[in-house]
Amino acid sequence: LFIYASHLELIFFVVKIGTPSDDELEHLASKLGDAWKKLGRRLKIQEKLDELRKLNEDLSEKGYKMLRHWKEVNGSAATYEILGHALLHGLVNRRDLAEEFCYEKQ
Repeated sequence: LFIYASHLELIFFVVKIGTPSDDELEHLASKLGDAWKKLGRRLKIQEKLDELRKLNEDLSEKGYKMLRHWKEVNGSAATYEILGHALLHGLVNRRDLAEEFCYEKQ
């Protein structure tokens, strides 16, 4: 459960159950930009980041490969909850993406 409060509204978000699909990860990667590296660190896959950084591909593709690696390494433990927390981390600071991809608005 994630709660967002402002002076105008109180919104509850419920974490989605399960693991993001590859299509969801690709869509998320297309919106990450250069935040893909910081997100990768929060998802604890630092060993893969240097290899991906060196690839001659656009940021979206690097982000997608990073997210796919995270999912492959962690299997069913690669959950929306973990991804959402990583996106909310102060160094990543992508609450918009956490809300869009990891939580169901109530």
